[in-house]
Formats: sequence, C-alpha cells, structure tokens
Amino acid sequence: MLNYQFPILTRGKRQGTTVLAVLSDRNWDERLSAGTPLLLKIDVANIIRIVLALTPLLLAPALLSLLSEGQLNLGGGEKDVILVVPWLFWSVVYAFSSFFLWGRGWAIGRATGLSILVATAGVLVAGLILALIGNLGIGGRF
Repeated sequence: MLNYQFPILTRGKRQGTTVLAVLSDRNWDERLSAGTPLLLKIDVANIIRIVLALTPLLLAPALLSLLSEGQLNLGGGEKDVILVVPWLFWSVVYAFSSFFLWGRGWAIGRATGLSILVATAGVLVAGLILALIGNLGIGGRF
C-alpha cells in the first residue's frame, strides 16, 4: 500500500485527497486518473464519518452480550436486556441521519451533533407514542 496525494476537483475547488493505492505495475500513476474506481479514492475523512456513524450500531451486540451474561448490571435484572431495543433504534436513526447529512455536504462536527439530536428526539417521540398507546390499552380503548 502507498499513500499518494493528487489533486481532484470538488465543487469547483481544488483539493488534495489521500488515496491508498496498490503497486501492481509500473503504470500506477496512470491508474489513479479520473477513471479510478471509488474504492481507491476513499478519503480518511470519509472513513472517519463511516466509523462514527456505525460505531453505536456495531456496539449493540456487545451491549446485549454484557447485559445477558450479567457482566453489566443496570439494576433491572433480566429486564436490562430490553434496554438494547432503544439503543438499537437510536443507533439506526443516528446512522441514517449521519449518512443523510453527509450526503447533503454538512461538516463532520455539525452533522454528528445534529444526528445525535435527531436520534435522541426520535427515541423520545417513539417512547411517548408507545406510552400513549400503552395508556390507551390499559384504559380499555384498544
């Protein structure tokens, strides 16, 4: 692998992008032209965005494992495992929001902050809706 810096045009501005290239032949300079596949043009900032967006979702199995084996105790006994559901919902909304804002061209800090707010608001709204439906069900309306 080789780190190679070359200029690309993005929205009319000239920027440098770090590219990972494999030296498989002597014409590797020509291989990093405008027709280079997207896989070779992955920028470090894009990798950071992907990792930030998917980390909470990828940590859900570890959280479930810790809760189910009793190594992490939140005081609810076996009901602690139910807390993974809001975590998963929050993680999915956060990931979708992160990727959506990335596609809209938002800066990484602002996109992450807004994605956290959107995901938290989504969990709160879903919780309120479920509480309302639960109260209606207990009251005999459903």
